[in-house]
Formats: sequence, C-alpha cells, structure tokens
Amino acid sequence: MGRQLLCFAVVLLGLSLVFYLAGPLIGSLSGFTRANVPASALMAVCPACAAVLVAHRSGEFAGLIGMVTRRPRLDWSWLVAVLGMPAVIALAAALGGQGGGFTVPRWSALALAVAYVAAAAGEEIGWTAFVLPRLEPVIGELPAGLTIGAIWGL
Repeated sequence: MGRQLLCFAVVLLGLSLVFYLAGPLIGSLSGFTRANVPASALMAVCPACAAVLVAHRSGEFAGLIGMVTRRPRLDWSWLVAVLGMPAVIALAAALGGQGGGFTVPRWSALALAVAYVAAAAGEEIGWTAFVLPRLEPVIGELPAGLTIGAIWGL
C-alpha cells in the first residue's frame, strides 16, 4: 500500500506540474467561465488520472471502479454539494457590487457546471476512492483527511 501511495504522489506531482507550469502561459479561463480562474485550476482532474494510472498498473483498476460506482447515500449533504457553488457565485457577485448586473450566458453557466463536476469528480476519484482507503487504516480518519487536504492544498 505504501508503494501505491508513493507512486500516486509521484504521478500526481508530474501531472500537476504540467498544468501548474502551463497555467501562466494560458492565463485566465475567464473567456469560458466569466470568472477569473487560472488555467492551472484544470489540474483538478490530475488526482483521478493518477489514481487510474496507478490502479491499472497495480492490477486494482476494478476495485477503483467499484469504489467510484457504488451507490452513494442520499441525504441533505447532496443538496449542499449541488447548490453550494452556485450560491457562492451569486453571493460573490452581490458582494462585489455586480449583484444587479451580474449575468451569466447560458453557455457560460453550462461551462461552469461542467467544470465544477469534472473538478469534483477528479478530486473525489483520486483522493476519496484511491488514497483515503489506503491511508485511513494506517494513520486514522482525521489524520488521513488532514493529510490529503494539506497535500492537495500544496
């Protein structure tokens, strides 16, 4: 398990560096998102890519797919997950003095929705479905969550 986590970290670092270094060359994604989002934010898909590559190489791809496709529990947290980011965008627009004139074209709203879902899926597949089950038994639930958060924050 330690070897898989190390491989995941190395692959994730390599993939993320590509986006991190290309980000300044590409600049802002504001033309697509209507928000000042750096292109390096696209690295959100890297945890999933790293997890798939390492799981495939180690023969655990089927297990990863099983974790991803298992039926989620449906409770109030889904409402927060689905409505949270649109609420934050609306609040930011209102607090930024653009509340009344803040309009998002339909294609831009769709692009934002796709971007948020892709980013969330990329992070969840990598961190929750791949890393957490390998790290939690070793160091515990809270330290595993804090470690994952710290690493991805870096």
